[in-house]
Amino acid sequence: MVMNQMDSLDSDPAAEPDSGNLRKRHREQRIAGTVQKLQEMKQRMVEAEKKQNQWLYWRTILLGMGAGAAVVAGLTFTFWTFLSR
Repeated sequence: MVMNQMDSLDSDPAAEPDSGNLRKRHREQRIAGTVQKLQEMKQRMVEAEKKQNQWLYWRTILLGMGAGAAVVAGLTFTFWTFLSR
């Protein structure tokens, strides 16, 4: 039944001016969809940048703590070695 209606629209010469409106509406829908996808991509990029900045902040702290722990472990081992003699 849908095909019959579509065939009748295609063959109807009075429907021709509406096809321009239909194309315009499809074009507007495509543009709106593209704008929405672009906004979603920008939002994801902003979230990724926030996560990266957060990691950079914690990375410096964790590297400092790891280096400090390595120094303490080395000094402890050295003193323990000298004291055990």
